[in-house]
Order: sequence, then structure tokens, then C-alpha cells
Amino acid sequence: MRINTGYKKKRSHVGKLESSLFLIICFFPTPKKNTQESGIILNAFTLKNNSICHSSTQSSSLAEEIVLLKSETKRLNKVYRQTQDGIKKSAYQNVYNYKYASLSVRNIYGLSELLSKLEDRNNLCVVRGSLTKYGLRHQNIRRTLHKQPNGSDPTFKAEAKKWVCIDIDEFRFPQDLDPHNQDDRLQAIEQVIQEALPSEFIDVTYHYQFSNSFGVPSKCKETGADKTGYEFLKVHLWFYMSVSKADDKLKYWFKDYPYVDKALFNPVQIHYTSKPHFVELADPIKKENRSGLIQKTTDEVIPPIITIEENPVRQTTPKKLKASSNTQQK
Repeated sequence: MRINTGYKKKRSHVGKLESSLFLIICFFPTPKKNTQESGIILNAFTLKNNSICHSSTQSSSLAEEIVLLKSETKRLNKVYRQTQDGIKKSAYQNVYNYKYASLSVRNIYGLSELLSKLEDRNNLCVVRGSLTKYGLRHQNIRRTLHKQPNGSDPTFKAEAKKWVCIDIDEFRFPQDLDPHNQDDRLQAIEQVIQEALPSEFIDVTYHYQFSNSFGVPSKCKETGADKTGYEFLKVHLWFYMSVSKADDKLKYWFKDYPYVDKALFNPVQIHYTSKPHFVELADPIKKENRSGLIQKTTDEVIPPIITIEENPVRQTTPKKLKASSNTQQK
């Protein structure tokens, strides 16, 4: 597992890194309120099949970076509370500064196992960008992509990645399927992949995560009518590609796919990975059904060669030159 914590690396006389447990003990301490978490985040990253690797291993050259951000005081999931007036929602909280760590995932299996562990950490999230040198020099950072008015440099930069999260939010749940049945929900996901994604994603292994709001009853803001929460399939689909693709290439690739939210194709856009929290209310999806790995015949998406076509600039002849040309023709 390759770890970058933002602290300076001090080497002892034998050449080993000191304070190597910083990430485990200090960076990702177990929240006191989370009684279900059994220990330290090391458990989340001790994965089978060497799917997350150390930078010194031979397999690290095949690995892909994924940056985790940690909020010190605020949660990064939604909370639903049953009250006498109905279900009250507390949305994602805004976070100004984050701590960070960068890991290396080798394949869809490592990515899936990591995401499964992150579901129980309501103070962690993921971004697609990579840390800049300026970001690496600081322990608490903002998510910035450009130079700031105060003169500080950006903390993140755009970088092509093999892993991708596809956010499906407005795909109407198929009427011939039962959204209360897990098998039907998974069948609906298959229908989304078949109908709403490029053909390269068909029959490829993926990790799914139902969105926090999927299946939660609410009221329509405009009419006040009751909504079941199942009108639309809301799900995040994580894939691993055979080659790295930059965010602008992904936006161009998916430009004709209206059910895909392109907002995630941004170096500093938060990918929320924690499951929702329910108070005096049962999870309509159930924890064991909220996410999972669906194995197919191939494990990697093979994307096409993507060439971004810019709007052609119409070249006009300068008026003086044009007049001169007309004179010569006469």
C-alpha cells in the first residue's frame, strides 16, 4: 500500500521510514460515535489479492492512484431522522479543510474492497485529482484547482485515472421491476448499463453503490405530493479501465449520455462513499444490499480513442486583402 500523508518523511540510520503508523493511528482514527467500526483503518486497506499495493512493490507500476480526503469535524453522508412531522433529511455538510492520503489500487477488486470499507467511515471521501507539490507540503488542505486570490497555489491537479465513478440519477426505475426486491434492483442496474452507458461498459465487472437518497420517502417540493424514493434509480457505478482517461476526455465521451452526471469528471469533485445514517428509521435498502461487486466476463473497460473536437475557427480573408484580390481578378 502506497501512503502519502503530507508529513515529511524522516529516515532512520537503517533507511526505514519513521512514524510509519501515522496514517493508521493519527490520520484515520476511528470515530468515537461509530461503534460498528472494529478498529483502525488498517483493516480497510489490508486487502486480499494484493489489490492495493505498496509503492516499492513490482506491481505498483500497474497501480492507479486514488486520493482519500478526511474531514476532522463534519460528516460526509446524509442523515435521515423519523419525526412526528415525517422524515427529516440532513444533507452533506460543507467542509473547508481536509487531511488526505493517497493509495494505489491495482484493479476493480481492490477498488471494490476499498469502497466497501469506506462505507462505514462517514468522514471520508474520494476525489479524482492528484495532489500538487504545494498540496503535499501541507497537512490540512482545501480542494483547489487554480491559484487563489491570496496567492496560494492549487492543491490539486488534473490527472488521468483508470478508475471511474458513473453517477446515475435520473433514470426512471423500470415499471416491470420491483424496487423493493434486491434482485430486481440489480436487474435495473443491468438495464441502465445496457441502455444508458456506452457499449464498452456492457458485461464488465463493476462495483455499485445505491445513492444515499434512493428508497427514502419524501415530499415533492413543488406539489407536496408523497414520493416513494423509488421513482428513479439512483446509483453510483465504479469501473476500472484498461487505460487512464482524463476528466475532459470522459466528459466528451459521455456528452451524449443524458443519464450520466458529468459533475464527477472533475479533479476536485467529491465522490461520497459513506452510506447514509438512519435515526428511528430502518434503512429501506438494508446495509448488506446497499453496495456490492458484480463480476462479469471481463474486469476492465476498454475505452475508445477519444479525440476532443474543438469548434472549427472560420478563417476569413482580411478586407484589404480581399479587396486587392477582387481588383486583381478584374
